[in-house]
Amino acid sequence: MSTKGRTKFVVAGSHPLLGLVRNHFIQKGLALVPWDDEPDFCLIGAGLENEEHPPLAQLELQKMQVENLPVLLLSVSDICLLGEEPREENAVGYPMYLPAEDRSAFLYAMAAEHLFLERDGRSIVVRPFNVYGPDITGDLVHESLALSRKSAVLVNPKGKWTSTSFIHQEDFLKCLDLLLAKKADGIFNVGSPESVTYVNLLRNVWKFVNGGGSEPHIAQAPSKGDMENEAPSVLKLHKTIGWLPSTSLRSRIFKMVEDGK
Repeated sequence: MSTKGRTKFVVAGSHPLLGLVRNHFIQKGLALVPWDDEPDFCLIGAGLENEEHPPLAQLELQKMQVENLPVLLLSVSDICLLGEEPREENAVGYPMYLPAEDRSAFLYAMAAEHLFLERDGRSIVVRPFNVYGPDITGDLVHESLALSRKSAVLVNPKGKWTSTSFIHQEDFLKCLDLLLAKKADGIFNVGSPESVTYVNLLRNVWKFVNGGGSEPHIAQAPSKGDMENEAPSVLKLHKTIGWLPSTSLRSRIFKMVEDGK
């Protein structure tokens, strides 16, 4: 297919959402091209540096190749989550208490953010918060659905009354489209303004699958006073694109149960 008149982009790096975003752009009619075909922007994933992911030196080379091109960089939300509340884009935490594998991912993504933000070209750095949907695997929503169907024990991943936000893949992709269309620049938390505790999410998933008359057994159930907020501030996102995700987590989970996703 000819690329004439179409927006052209290249893809580099690694990220769990990279394939979802790449396929979305292709379905919208954008052209995925090689580096030497004068792309209009670059989609880069800031994944974990290990045998399956590109080393930071490769990202540095890609930075040189796209010095003046707009870049859409997929980062990680942990950078913001470890900072102080409110969870704004400049709330950067310190990873010393993270497990080794999570600490590596944190530091790699943080290095990638700095690498591309210091360029002359425009960089849209996206920190996704709990993206879920039919094309997402390995997320908490899908894991909870699978365990609920087996009537297995559900696991609260935080061990606290932790409140966070979940964003459906359609809303997430719309946010990326609008950030590109608005020629945005800088770091953006991309999540939903709707917050929910992990425990209530697990309970709702269980009841959708097994009926409202039963209660799940939740491992690492929190005590009443053990409260923590991980919901991001999406004020900057709202001011920039003039829109916020509005898809109800409850309604989407119900549909995923109906569809057997």
